Amino acid sequence: MSKYSEKVLIVEDDQELAGLLEIILGKAGYKTKKADNGKDALRSYREWMPDLILLDVMIPEMDGFEVCKTIRNEPSNSYVPIIMVTTMNSYLNKEKGFNSGADDYVTKPFKNEELLLRVRSHLTRVQKLLALTRPKLTTGYLQSNMIGSAPQYKDDPPLHKLIPGNPTVSVIVPTLNEADCLPYVLPRIPTWVDEVLLVDGRSDDDTVEVARQVMPSIRIVTQKGKGKGDALRYGFDLAQGDIVVAIDADGSTDPTEIPAFVGALLSGADYAKGTRFLQGAGTTDMPLHRRLGNKIFVIIVRILFGGAYSDLLYGYNAMWKSVIPSLELDADGFEIETQMNLRALKAGLKITEVASFEAERIAGQAKLVAIPDGLRVLKQLLDEYYQKLKRGRPSIRLISRNRPSVRIKEEAADRLDH
Repeated sequence: MSKYSEKVLIVEDDQELAGLLEIILGKAGYKTKKADNGKDALRSYREWMPDLILLDVMIPEMDGFEVCKTIRNEPSNSYVPIIMVTTMNSYLNKEKGFNSGADDYVTKPFKNEELLLRVRSHLTRVQKLLALTRPKLTTGYLQSNMIGSAPQYKDDPPLHKLIPGNPTVSVIVPTLNEADCLPYVLPRIPTWVDEVLLVDGRSDDDTVEVARQVMPSIRIVTQKGKGKGDALRYGFDLAQGDIVVAIDADGSTDPTEIPAFVGALLSGADYAKGTRFLQGAGTTDMPLHRRLGNKIFVIIVRILFGGAYSDLLYGYNAMWKSVIPSLELDADGFEIETQMNLRALKAGLKITEVASFEAERIAGQAKLVAIPDGLRVLKQLLDEYYQKLKRGRPSIRLISRNRPSVRIKEEAADRLDH
C-alpha cells in the first residue's frame, strides 16, 4: 500500500474523467474530493483545505483561470500547488494559466504515470519549501532551523523502486557561488531521483555548506578545470544513473520539469533537449539581442547540419548515460550546450525536444556574457561544420540494441503494453 496520504481536490465537470482521476490517485494512496464547477471548487478548497488541486479550465459558473486567481488572492493559498489539466494547450492559454497562479499545466490526454510523477513532485517541493520559508535565505537560518531536522528531508522511493524495473536517474548541478539559489533549487528536485551530483567550481561563498544542509544526501565534487563545460563533463563521467539530467543552479531551469525529460527518454528518445520556443514553453530571462542571436544560430544549424531544433543555447538536457561517449565532449565553457546538441545530431541519436520555461536567476550575477560567449558558440559551430566537411557526410549511427538504455526502454515499453 502506498504511504502517500495527501489530499487532492479534483475540479472537473466531465464526470467520467473525474472518476478516472479519482481511481488513479486513490490507487496511489491519495485522498480525493471532486468538484464539478468553479463555485463548488472554491467552497471545497476553503472547507477541505487540499494539499494539491487538479483544475480543469472549462468548468461551469467560474472558469479555471478565475478559480485559480481567486485562490491565489486568499491568505491561506500560499503553497497549495495548482495543476491545470485541460485540452486548451495553446501558448496564450498556458500563459494565462501561469499568470493566474498555476504551478503546472497538463494537457489532455495525459499519461497516468506522468500525472502521478508531477503530483508527487509538486507535493514534495511544497513540503520542503515550507520547511525553508523565511524572509531571507541565509546560512545561519539553515544551521539553526534545518540541522537535525532529518524527517523534513525523508526521501520518497527512487524512480526504479517507485515504478519497478525503471532506470536510475542522476541530476547534475554545476555551481559557482550559488549559495543564495540552492535553497530554492535543490528542494524542487523530485525525491525519486536516485542521485543529485553537485559539481562545484571552487565557490568562495557558502555554496557547498548550503547544499549539504538543504540536501544531506547530495553528492558534492570539485571540478578539475574551469567553466561550465568542464563541470558538466566531469559530472557526466561521475554520474552513476542510467539517465543523466543537467540543470542550472541559479533557478532558471525548473527542477519540477525533470519528469517531462525522463518521460521523453522512457518513451524512446536517446537525448531529450530542452527548448524555450515550442508550444507550452517560454522564457523571462532572454533579452531581444540574445533571442535574435539564438534564432540566427538555429537557422544556421538547420542549414549546415539538418535536424529541426527550435532552440540551441539552452542548458536543460537529459540523456541516457550510455550515449554520452558517442558525443565525445571536450568543450570547457558555455559552448558545451551547442557542442552537445550538434554532436547528438551528428551521432544520429534519436532526439526529442521538451518544452521548458526559463525563469530569471534567483540571485547573484549571471555567468554568461552575451558577446564573448556568443563568439565561443559561433566558433564551436564552425569547428563542428569543419569536422563534418573533413570527414564527409556521416551516416546515421545505428544504436546497438544491446546498449543498456535501449534494453531498458524496450523493457519499459513491454511493461506499458501489458
